[in-house]
Amino acid sequence: MDIQGAEMQALRGAAPILDRFTWIRAELFGFEAYRGIARRPEVDAFLEAHGFRPVATRFMARHPSGGVAEDQTYRNGRTRNDSTFP
Repeated sequence: MDIQGAEMQALRGAAPILDRFTWIRAELFGFEAYRGIARRPEVDAFLEAHGFRPVATRFMARHPSGGVAEDQTYRNGRTRNDSTFP
């Protein structure tokens, strides 16, 4: 997901069907890139509560405040699908 800071809203809306997903990739920030966005720790906690674990991180940029932007890939440990991420 790269939806300009609305990742948490999308995940909350998808909560009833998250168990159908094996993989989720989201652009996350360690700084307030957009007003009111959820930062990575909040997204991590939400997804971990739904059975997802972070498995890969791709650094994208560093903010002058010290925070980073990165693509984070999560895998659902509750699914039986053994597919690899395309």
